[in-house]
This record gives sequence, structure tokens and C-alpha cells, in this order.
Amino acid sequence: MIDMLSLKLTNIIKNNLGDITEEKAEEINYGLNIIIYEFIVYVVLIPIMIISGLFKYCITYITIYGILRIFTGGAHAKTRLGCFLTYSISLFGICYLSKFIPAINLTFTIIVFLAGIFVFYIYAPGDTIEKPILSKKQIKKMKFLSIMLLLYIFIITMIIRHFNQTLYNVIIFTIIEVVFFLTPIGYKLYGCKLSWE
Repeated sequence: MIDMLSLKLTNIIKNNLGDITEEKAEEINYGLNIIIYEFIVYVVLIPIMIISGLFKYCITYITIYGILRIFTGGAHAKTRLGCFLTYSISLFGICYLSKFIPAINLTFTIIVFLAGIFVFYIYAPGDTIEKPILSKKQIKKMKFLSIMLLLYIFIITMIIRHFNQTLYNVIIFTIIEVVFFLTPIGYKLYGCKLSWE
């Protein structure tokens, strides 16, 4: 359904703008496909976030996870259903867990961020055979930006720690998840392969 809809919209754009190459049309179709999928996902998830009383925690997870994954990449589920289920379980699991446990120990938090910097330096950006990153310049840029983002998030986390322990926990668990998806174990779990393997 999503594929059909994105293809129809791509054809409408292509027919109305005329000067679009096949390669550009593929890019437009891919972008529309992602937008439609994300729209459907959040139409389903946002009411659940509100009803569960976890809205602000879920938004924190979505923001941290989304921003970091743009630059770090990492393993992905093979199917949309697998992706949706994994994402939903992680989203609500992390937010519920964060609400019901005490604030994560500061020493553990520092270890998580140091491990994150190490993993980002070694593995980021993590691509796949289906979506390779071929430019060495792009790889260096994404690696640098992912590490800088992690450092900024660490500073924000240290401030939030004094005001809201649940948000603090959400951020730490989200970082752990992003780091995990970059490791060889994360790739193996999802059956993904790096483009250079």
C-alpha cells in the first residue's frame, strides 16, 4: 500500500514537473515512501503515547534516537513490520522502565557515554549493503557529527539529571540502544551486513 501510494505521488510529481530524471524520480519515491511510513507509524503511536501518560518521555526518546540515528546509522530490521514492532517495543519499554526505576547511577552514565564515543569512533556511520555510504568525506563528517552530538547530549543529560530523573533515564537507555545497533552484535541480531564486509 505504501509503495503504491509513494509511486503514484512520484508519478504525479514527475508528470507535473517534466524535467525529472529517472534517478531523481527514484530519490523522490524513496523519500515519499519514508514520509508516508513515518506518518502512519506516528498516527498509530501518538494516541498510545497520550493515553499511557508517557507522551513527553516518548518525544524525548524519539528526538534523541532520531537525531543520533541520522548520523550514526546502524543495523535495521529487514521488514517494515519488524521495524515497527522493534521501534514500538523499544519506545514504550524504555519509557515505562525509565519511569519505574530510580535514577541511573552517575558512574554508569559516564561509562555509557564513554563507550558511546568509542563505538561511534570505531563503527559510525554504520551502513548496510542495501544503503551503502561510499564517500570517505561523508563517512568522516558523519562520524564527527555523531560524536559531537553525543557530547552535547551528555551535557544536556547532566543538567536534566537534577530536574527529571525519568527523562534522564530515558536518554541513557536510548543512547545504549543506539550504541548497540552500531555494534557487530546488533548487526548480527538483525541479520544486517555492512557494505564493506
